[in-house]
Amino acid sequence: MMMPEFRQRAEEFAQLPLDKEQQKVFFRKKSEEWNDDVTSKDFGFLNNEAVAAKASFPDDDWMSVSLPGQWENNGLPEFDGFA
Repeated sequence: MMMPEFRQRAEEFAQLPLDKEQQKVFFRKKSEEWNDDVTSKDFGFLNNEAVAAKASFPDDDWMSVSLPGQWENNGLPEFDGFA
């Protein structure tokens, strides 16, 4: 049974180096690429700096939540999880 959504990952896996040290380099590079991608899309980061974590970050328009509690009971009905 073919699962086309996994084709790219399967092809990448087939290209993995056999040498363990080369595999470490490969996965380290993939991890850095993933982190760079996530950080570039996160509003809390600017030029790789966690600006939203600073006390001076403007959060006046942020909503308040009750903790502990479920996200869906705190104004995020489509988001599953606990805070």
